[in-house]
Amino acid sequence: MSQFDQSFTYLSEYRVVICKQCQFAVVPGQILRHLRDHHPSLSKEGQGEVIDRFKDIQDIAHAKEDIRYPEPTSAPVPVLPVYTEGFQCTQAGCQYICQGLKNIQRHYRVEHRWVNPQKRGRQRREERERIEEQKPWREGVSYQRFFEYAQWKRFFEVQIQVQETNDPDDQILTERAYERAKREKSEQKQKRQIEGAANRFQPNAWLDFTGWDNHLAGFEKASILLTIKPAADEVAGEDKGQSQDQDEEEDEEREARDRGLAVACRATVRLIRKAISISKPDIVGRTALEYVNRRETGESKNERPFYAGQKVGTIRKYTDVWVKILRFI
Repeated sequence: MSQFDQSFTYLSEYRVVICKQCQFAVVPGQILRHLRDHHPSLSKEGQGEVIDRFKDIQDIAHAKEDIRYPEPTSAPVPVLPVYTEGFQCTQAGCQYICQGLKNIQRHYRVEHRWVNPQKRGRQRREERERIEEQKPWREGVSYQRFFEYAQWKRFFEVQIQVQETNDPDDQILTERAYERAKREKSEQKQKRQIEGAANRFQPNAWLDFTGWDNHLAGFEKASILLTIKPAADEVAGEDKGQSQDQDEEEDEEREARDRGLAVACRATVRLIRKAISISKPDIVGRTALEYVNRRETGESKNERPFYAGQKVGTIRKYTDVWVKILRFI
């Protein structure tokens, strides 16, 4: 099997080429970038083979207007993931589909000058039901998309075929198959490796600045998540039952190994709380608070002192981040 057939599949009826690993179509003009970003282990010979095969395909969409989309009544396109609980615009000639109520409301406001009839404040149940019945969009739509590239991205509706049956055993088998497929998809997502700086889909510049993406490149996400899991007996008191999910199943060896980590994590929490409690001008001085809160040289906000009046929930959230870093280290 060639490298192209192993990693890609050509769908002539839609005029697109799907990457089996990434589960989305590749823009013909960006095939080299796609190989570098998502298939860095592929040799130059393999890259050349894939690029040549792309060039040999005559009936392929080189512009987003040339793409052929399935009918709304069609079954899902193989290889591509299926999304559910979507929202679809019902205006004539508009085929917009999105995920989330706020997105469809924004679409109607911008594109169709829709005014939300629901006002601020508590409303009667009859009024809420009337507004619910008058909503102009469809909900619960199953949909897919070919391209991840923003300029070519478009969701299209598909129909998930559900075989009706009155046999309880068949229903149980169907539910089990659905749960198994859902679990396998989740496991596959967890096993995806961190790609490092080669990935152009960078969440933010902070990762590039700290170098964490390069440091973690090649590791599976699931294995990284295990490193920040709370240690045995780490949290004492009221929060103990919330943070230890399956401590009863952990063996004595792990408890002994994590005992030192648990002590360090609890000490870090106490240190942060103590530091917050004394970060006041009358204790450490305003100059010290301005110094710890400084930005880059010449920044206009350098004279603003560190603010230590956050709420308890905010302090817990920030503390949890530092403790996770400590666990990883």
